Amino acid sequence: MTPHRNVRLLNLYAMFLSFLPFFPVAVVFYQHQLGLSFQQFLMVEAVFAATVVLMEVPSGWLADMWKRTYTLALSGAVTTLGFVTLGFADNIWLAILAEIIIGIGVSFSSGTISALLYDTVLESGEDEQYRKYEGKRHGYGFYSIGISCAIGGFLYEMNPFLPLIFSAATYAMCVPIALMMSEPARHKQVMKKNPFHDIGNVMHYALHKNREIAALIFFVAILYGSTQAGMWTQQPYFMELGIAERWFGVIISVGFLIGGLGSQLGHFLEKFMRPVKILVMLWALAIICWALSGAFLWYHALALLCISNIAWGIGFPVMQDAINRRVDSSRRATILSVASLMMRVVFIPVGFALGWISDLYGLQVGLLALAGFVLIANVWNVRRLIS
Repeated sequence: MTPHRNVRLLNLYAMFLSFLPFFPVAVVFYQHQLGLSFQQFLMVEAVFAATVVLMEVPSGWLADMWKRTYTLALSGAVTTLGFVTLGFADNIWLAILAEIIIGIGVSFSSGTISALLYDTVLESGEDEQYRKYEGKRHGYGFYSIGISCAIGGFLYEMNPFLPLIFSAATYAMCVPIALMMSEPARHKQVMKKNPFHDIGNVMHYALHKNREIAALIFFVAILYGSTQAGMWTQQPYFMELGIAERWFGVIISVGFLIGGLGSQLGHFLEKFMRPVKILVMLWALAIICWALSGAFLWYHALALLCISNIAWGIGFPVMQDAINRRVDSSRRATILSVASLMMRVVFIPVGFALGWISDLYGLQVGLLALAGFVLIANVWNVRRLIS
């Protein structure tokens, strides 16, 4: 099996992984089917994020110690089980259980898929092309979720459970795709004492010892942890504008398609700008989008909220490439998982605060608070990165 076949299979895996027609109607589903408020919804999402926090680094360590293809297959199987469980939920506790299962499944693929792609191109001597391949894979994921969002609202109108069924089915398809991949040659980490000791050493290295990697991780953790919380404000915003539910997915899909385009073309920016400057530029763009959307409740915010997805589309592969070039294959998946873990760590309190502020003072105030937090919290990190 050639490395290029692995790349194609990873692209296909990313497309199935991202095909989520449930995403644009998740808030509506939880409100109408389970009777949850927006704050309660974000609380459930915080439980999901906490699960990923607990499992993120251990799952990356497992991928470094075990076969990464098996880890990706396990991700698809467990996440499918989570969506099936959510389909049977009739109260908040079963919904939380479902989110915990989904969180475990998601954690198995977060850092693993990028590490497997990098080792694949490294084995074939094409590591200089990694940013291009990663951007393309990331772009396919955005296109896939964009298309699925476009049909999600219409599926929900036909039957509220159809988006869940389709999401579960596509995750199930990830299992055979992962098992068709080949495991590239790499140096496997040797366990020194026990898993917790080894994981602790890698986290210490990533968050303290290597200051360059630590600065990157803390910066993107604040930016993308907040962006994850901000994405969930889109559906309540549409509700306040009086937009019909069937159009939610269509509008959200535009944002993901923009993000996908940015992901695929973002590597051209690196020819003219340093990766750090690209990330800082995207940080400023996200703040402006949230601030304007919060200041003026009007239809212009549809475009602004969607444009903020560019921060994911362009910036995430830039961050992954920067980390991949600074670590070896023995702990690559683990360190990438540390970065994802820190994003979830930020999302938990930010999600709680955003839901509480939005329910108490209104969604616009919540968006303004989000913009202010991301601005203030990352000033110090920006100074470290550009110094």
